[in-house]
Amino acid sequence: MSRVACLEWSRGDPTSHITSDFGREEAPEALRVGLAHGGVEAFGAGDAASRIDPGRAEEAGLEYLALGDWHGTKQMGPRTWYSGTPEPDSFAQNDPGNVLVVEIEPEEEPSVEKVPTRTHRWLRREETLQGEEDVEALRRWFEGIEDPLSVLVRLELSGTLGMEATRELEELKEHLEDIVLKVRHRGEVRPKASEEEIESIASNGYVGDTVETLRSMSEAGGEKADTADRALQLLYQF
Repeated sequence: MSRVACLEWSRGDPTSHITSDFGREEAPEALRVGLAHGGVEAFGAGDAASRIDPGRAEEAGLEYLALGDWHGTKQMGPRTWYSGTPEPDSFAQNDPGNVLVVEIEPEEEPSVEKVPTRTHRWLRREETLQGEEDVEALRRWFEGIEDPLSVLVRLELSGTLGMEATRELEELKEHLEDIVLKVRHRGEVRPKASEEEIESIASNGYVGDTVETLRSMSEAGGEKADTADRALQLLYQF
């Protein structure tokens, strides 16, 4: 025998009605399983008055309490689990993409098996780039992804690169969509020419004067430094 109660959203613990006597009149010998949607105290977010008590299963004598809302798989107690979503739906690293197979025996803790169901992965990669070797390491990481056409990547980059390394990074970024299913870019890597790279593009006449002017602006710092560095990068590429 099963019983499902549908509740409208309201402030307060949505499991507060589940007590040790709840449902026993209809089925005194039945295994009692609770089902609810919402956050618990351990998440540390939202109004404490609207969170689910993580000890509800033990307090109410439930065999198992199945929770939804947290989109990853998470155990909140011996008898309380979030199964999460069967497919990842964000870059949150909270173990999404599973279902739970739960076996219940009277007066015993439930046996819970996590079964992966995801067909896509959402990966987040954070890198601080300082040289060509860092760009090459990033390239190798992308090339090492298993089943890359089922992977979405959030790429968060920071740091400063020389002219040649910046060119290599831009080439890599142009080809990433051919490596994995999708890339979302975050952050910024600033180009910063080394003395050797500046010397390689310096010459007589107007080009030489322009390079010296841009180098002076870059070394002076301030709002114009970034523009000067980008202009030097363009000169280097040309």
